[in-house]
Amino acid sequence: MIAAGVFFLQAKQYGYLFLEVIKEYSSEHNLTSSVADKQPKRERKQKSETAKEDTKNSSYTLFREGNSVEEIAKLRNLAIGTIEGHLIFYIKRGMILIHELVEREKIVLIEPHVEHLENSASITSIKEKLGDNISFSEIRMMLAAKEWERTKDETDKED
Repeated sequence: MIAAGVFFLQAKQYGYLFLEVIKEYSSEHNLTSSVADKQPKRERKQKSETAKEDTKNSSYTLFREGNSVEEIAKLRNLAIGTIEGHLIFYIKRGMILIHELVEREKIVLIEPHVEHLENSASITSIKEKLGDNISFSEIRMMLAAKEWERTKDETDKED
């Protein structure tokens, strides 16, 4: 890593000297570049935050229309985990309530484990404690719901 940093500094410091030598040599030998004639590579579409919001919004709209996560995944030809991630976005904002996606019995099991989750604790350690009956997504949804509660509580205190 240090070598790369040193190279970068040297390139930045001496690069213009090399460029001048190359330009001079090219001029003396009547060399030209054909870079302008080269076909450009396929341009990658830049994903914007708006595009991400739109795909999440599509999942949210389908959910509000009464479709299950599995149905939305089929309709949109996306993975179930992707749809769950989209909906977690809306749980964090209070637009979807946790009980709309996670059964009450599971909420009761998950909640004590995420209530005082420290940064060092991982979702995996919670999952191991809860077993196969609880999914990683259900834990993430509960964490999102707790985040919404904290945000809401802070907003209420400010008012």
